[in-house]
Amino acid sequence: MKLLVVDDNKYVVESLRKMIRKEEFGISEVLGAYSVPQAERILETEEVDLLICDIEMPGEKGFQLLEYIERNGLDIETIMLTSYSNFDYAKQALSYHVDDYLLKPAASEELNEAVGRMAEKKRKRMKEEKLMEYGSHWLSSVNLPDEGDEEVSGREINEIWEYILNNLASVNRTSIAEHFFITPNYLSRLFKKETGMLLTEYIQQERMTKAQELLKNTELSVSEIALQTGYPSFAHFSKQFRRFTGDSPNEYRKRFRR
Repeated sequence: MKLLVVDDNKYVVESLRKMIRKEEFGISEVLGAYSVPQAERILETEEVDLLICDIEMPGEKGFQLLEYIERNGLDIETIMLTSYSNFDYAKQALSYHVDDYLLKPAASEELNEAVGRMAEKKRKRMKEEKLMEYGSHWLSSVNLPDEGDEEVSGREINEIWEYILNNLASVNRTSIAEHFFITPNYLSRLFKKETGMLLTEYIQQERMTKAQELLKNTELSVSEIALQTGYPSFAHFSKQFRRFTGDSPNEYRKRFRR
């Protein structure tokens, strides 16, 4: 299991990373990020299982990272940190089904107890998914006795690609897994094995490719293009587009309309 710590204070991130008794909880690596955009970049390239995230950060708050996780169907257990005893924060944290809500500075024992509970919950879910995965393999072997694993995987990947392209406005890991009756973790492993890419990375690439085509070849507004490519937030779409192309959506459109 990998754990990601997110806080705009680098001292806090390093302090928490040292404080967590990772070996005790079966955590292989504790990663650090100092902003929501940096955390998102890590989630695009790493399979993170556990998250500890500050709420109050300059620019985007921790809740916006939870929205990103939810939108992309990532299966991550979460602890939220805050310096303020704010009931509205606590209520909002509950709405995202976070595992714990701790006041800063969290004592070592309190933090590790919360991490232990979170890791155990994740471990149980992984075991349940493993059992479901074995069930899926068994059903496949019963229904498709003449096909080898590689042929089945190749066919599944082609169908997954097609499903993603046809549902870019709303697709995420959870919706794909439900559509193909497999677990999200099995889906991620299958996709990485067959394509060499993370599923979230591929979805974002296809969304950006479609956005570029729409900006060049249609008169749709940038807001409409954002919605059609799975970004309900115009600001988030613009930020992701600039990161992908180096231009804002309007700059990109002007460059190709000259």
